[in-house]
Amino acid sequence: MKKGINYDTGFLPEGGSSRKVFEAETVAREMRVIADELHCQVVRVSGRDPELLDLFEREGVETALWFTFAGYTRLGEADLGSYGVVRMLDETRWEPKEVFHAMAARYARS
Repeated sequence: MKKGINYDTGFLPEGGSSRKVFEAETVAREMRVIADELHCQVVRVSGRDPELLDLFEREGVETALWFTFAGYTRLGEADLGSYGVVRMLDETRWEPKEVFHAMAARYARS
């Protein structure tokens, strides 16, 4: 069994970020700590900014897994705090969010 950890990019449920500055040097240092001191082989990255995928790729993170397709508790634009990659329009219809397209493009390059 592999040892893993969640790496939070600064996500706040109400929007915004708890990290005012998010730099490659910080990610590199924290990834070294996770690997060398915590001995984790798996890192789950949590956040809502698809642009950070490029930064994590440069720092050696192989891929990102999005674990929620749709948030079923809120409809329409009220789902901004949802991890879902789609916006539910009603109980059966959905439309992709920006992150849906970002993840699809990322995996298409793999």
